[in-house]
Amino acid sequence: MNPSPLPLSPGGRGIKGEGRRFSAEPVRVPSILRRLPRRDPWSLATHTITPYRGCGFACQYCYALDETALPTKPRDQGAVRVQFGSNGPFLLSRSIGSLRPSDLVLLGAGSDPYQPAEEEHLVTRRILELLAGAACGVHVLTRGPLVTRDAEILASIAEAGRLCLVTISLPTADAAVARKLEPLNPTPKARLAALAELTGTHPGIRGGVAVRPIFPDVTDGARLEDVADAAKAHGGTYVLGGPLVLSGPARVRALAWAKRTFGESVATRWAALAPTASSGYWAGVRDDLAQACQKVGIG
Repeated sequence: MNPSPLPLSPGGRGIKGEGRRFSAEPVRVPSILRRLPRRDPWSLATHTITPYRGCGFACQYCYALDETALPTKPRDQGAVRVQFGSNGPFLLSRSIGSLRPSDLVLLGAGSDPYQPAEEEHLVTRRILELLAGAACGVHVLTRGPLVTRDAEILASIAEAGRLCLVTISLPTADAAVARKLEPLNPTPKARLAALAELTGTHPGIRGGVAVRPIFPDVTDGARLEDVADAAKAHGGTYVLGGPLVLSGPARVRALAWAKRTFGESVATRWAALAPTASSGYWAGVRDDLAQACQKVGIG
C-alpha cells in the first residue's frame, strides 16, 4: 500500500507550514510491547509501546523526525514520514497476559501516540482498548488534544483501580514562544484544555505536564513557574522536567534551526549544554523546577 501525503493545519490535530506534509503508511512489526530492564524513574514505566515511528508534529529538536528512525528512506523528501504497525494490536493481544498489576505501560516514549496520523488510523485507540482489559496501569505521554477522544477508555482503567497517568508535553505556557519552538504543534491553550477536560470529567485519571525538554535561555528560569501554575490551574497534580539532549542528525538540524529562530548566542549555548544532563547548569534547572512546583503547590 502506498502512503498518501496528508495536508495538515497548525495548532490543532494536524500541521501545515514550512512546506511540510506527513505521509503515513502501515508496516508489519516484529513486536509491540517492550519490557524495560528496570522501572523508569521518570515515567514509572516497566514497559513501553510505540504505536508510530516518526512523528507528524515534526519538532526540529526531536530525533523522531530523523530518517534514521525509519527502516527505509522517505519516498518524498518534502514530507515527514510516519509508519504504524498494522499488526501491533494483534501482537499485543497475544502478549498482554504477561502484564501484572505492578506493571505500567508507557505510550509515547518513541513518538507521540496522538500525533495527526492517529485521527485516521486509530492504532493508539485499539491498543488502549486492549490495555483496558489487562491487569496493568497505563501512562500516556502526548502533546495531542486528541487524547480526550479516548477519555472513557482511560477512565475505565482508573475505575478498575489501576494507575492511569496522562502527561501533557508542555515546554512552555507562552503561546508566542510555543509558535517559535513548535510551530506545527497544538497550542499551549489546546493542550491545557485537554488536561482540564480529562481530569475534570474523570477524576480517576491523574494528569500532569512534562516540561521536556527545557530549552536554555528560552524556557528555563522564571518561565518554569508559569508552566507549573498553568498545570495546576488545569487540573494537573504533577510536573515532570527533563533537559535538552541533542545527538546524531537531530543535533546538527536543531542547532541550525535554533540559530535561525533564536539567534547565534542561543544556538551556541545549546551546543555547549545539550550533550550532557549532568552539568552544573542542569542541576540548577532541576532546583529551579522543584522550587517553582513548591511555590505553586504542585507535585
